[in-house]
Amino acid sequence: MTFGKRKAWIEQSRLTLESLESRSLLSGIHGAATTHVADHSPAIVSTVAAKSTAVTAKSASSSSETHLVANLADATGASKVTGTAKFESELEKGVAVRELSVEVKGATAGSVIQVTATDAKGTVSVLGSITVKADGSGKLKLTAKSPDILAGSSISLNATDAAGAVTTLASGIFAVPTNGSGSGHDSSGDHTETKLAASLVDPSSKLTGSACFESETERGLVVSELSVQLKGGTPGAVIDVSISLDGTSPATSIGKITIGADGTGKLKLNKTAPAVTATSVITLSTVSTATDGSVTVTPITNATFAAIAKTSR
Repeated sequence: MTFGKRKAWIEQSRLTLESLESRSLLSGIHGAATTHVADHSPAIVSTVAAKSTAVTAKSASSSSETHLVANLADATGASKVTGTAKFESELEKGVAVRELSVEVKGATAGSVIQVTATDAKGTVSVLGSITVKADGSGKLKLTAKSPDILAGSSISLNATDAAGAVTTLASGIFAVPTNGSGSGHDSSGDHTETKLAASLVDPSSKLTGSACFESETERGLVVSELSVQLKGGTPGAVIDVSISLDGTSPATSIGKITIGADGTGKLKLNKTAPAVTATSVITLSTVSTATDGSVTVTPITNATFAAIAKTSR
C-alpha cells in the first residue's frame, strides 16, 4: 500500500469511528430523554393520588348528630325526686363531640346523688355525682368524659345512706324526642315533648281502657302526666295499675282504680308520674281480698306504649 493510500485509509477510519461515537452520543441522549419521561410518571400519579385523598377527606367531613332524652322519676312514688337527662353527640370529620347533662329537682338540700347509666348489656357505669343545692336542685354536665349513650340505655339517680345501702331515687330510659327540635346549640330549641299511648282490652270481660303519657321538658323543667281511663268494668271492682319501664323488668304498681257504678274509673298522676318510654309496658290486674285479709293480684291485660302520631296545628 502506498503512503498516500495508507493516509487516506487512516482518515476514513477516523471518520468511521467518529461517526460511531456520534451515534453513541445520540443513543445516550435518547436514553436520558426516556429516563426524564419516566421521572415524570411518579409525579403524575402522585398528583392523582393527592386529588383522590382530597375527595376522600371532603366526603369524610359529613356530620351526623344524635339527640336523646330521658325523663327521670320514681315509678313507686316513694321519692319526690325528678329530673331530666339529655345526651347530644355530633360526629364531624371523624371526631365525636359529646355532651351529657343531668338536672334534678325535689331532692334533699345538701345531699349527694350518684348518677349511673346502664347499657343494653346490663353494664353499669358511674357518671358522677350531684351535690343538691338549697332549693333542692342540682346539675351534672359531662363533655370530654361523656360516655356514648344509645337509645334504650337507662340512667338512675341514687342515694347512699350511712350504712352503705343504695336507694334509687329516680330513673329513666333514653329515647329519641318525639317532638320538638331538641337541639342544644340553639337556646330556643331547648324544648322537647313526648306523647305516648297504650290501648287496653281484657279479652275475658268487657273491660277496656286507654293510657296516655305526656311529658314536656323546657330549659331543664320537666312536666309529666300519666292518665289511665277504664270503662266496661264491674262496679266496685279494684284494678291495680302497674308499669315496667323497660318492658322486661318486673312491673311496679303506680296506683289503683276503683270502678264506679257506671263501670268507669280513672287514675291520673302528675308529680309522681313514672318516666314512661316507647318500650314501657302497662298492666291491669284485679285485686281481691280474702276473708283472712290476704290480697291476690291477678293480671288481666297489658299493652306497650307507642308514640302518638304528630298532627298539624
